[in-house]
Amino acid sequence: EALKTYKADKRSLTGNFYSALRGYAVRLYVRELIHPGAAENEADASALIQMLQKKSYYYSTQELAWAMLALGMRIQNAAYAQNYTATLVVNGKTQKPRETKDGKEQD
Repeated sequence: EALKTYKADKRSLTGNFYSALRGYAVRLYVRELIHPGAAENEADASALIQMLQKKSYYYSTQELAWAMLALGMRIQNAAYAQNYTATLVVNGKTQKPRETKDGKEQD
């Protein structure tokens, strides 16, 4: 009774570091490791993308790192891996690709 189970229901920056975003990202990453490119992983990928579309100025490094690892693996493993485009938006402004010394666009 002294050790009661604590369940976090929202993200916190102190004490408990629960994060739904990180939870979805880790789950997608592990599922892609086990079943690469599987159609059933699309629901987690879509949920993760929806969570990242909301404005948040306080994403943690762990949240962003896990999200990028998971989505990168999903894109690499999915059937549509050869046919996608991405746009980087920073502070509401679309960023243009930078050119390298050899004249090629840098990803």
